Amino acid sequence: MLPQGIATALILIAGFTAAAQPTNLPPFWKSRLLDIDAAVKDVRKGNVRVLTKSAGGRKIYLASYGEKQSRNGSANYNSAVAGTDPASYARKDGTQRPVVFLLGPVHGAEFEGIVGLVNLLRIAETGKDWRGREWKELAGNFTRCRVLIVPSANPDGRARQI
Repeated sequence: MLPQGIATALILIAGFTAAAQPTNLPPFWKSRLLDIDAAVKDVRKGNVRVLTKSAGGRKIYLASYGEKQSRNGSANYNSAVAGTDPASYARKDGTQRPVVFLLGPVHGAEFEGIVGLVNLLRIAETGKDWRGREWKELAGNFTRCRVLIVPSANPDGRARQI
């Protein structure tokens, strides 16, 4: 028989896990690792690569839209700033497009970020989110800048929330 404190903790954990993973989610609420895999496989307008693998061996994807521009620099950012010459990191002439980097959740139970980024990938590809809602201006912004998306920074933590 378990001590009462441990038994209570197990009941609370079991209840939280059940509550954290309801079965009646709307179809646009795509937060599982399988949803991420499907979303990156659907990318046609951008490029997808495995950025790295997690400690548990799961893929961490990077989806990119827009061309990578040359920095025309010779140093990494830290050394350029420490040397009081930030231009040695990136020599810019004003013609460069903005770069937007979106990093998915680092905590396994933070599903909302994954849902948002999976829907954003859909918008980049089709102009519509998974509800079917059109996002013309947002989709158009993908042509004006370079966008880098990591849908989940911690797939191991997300896998434990299932």
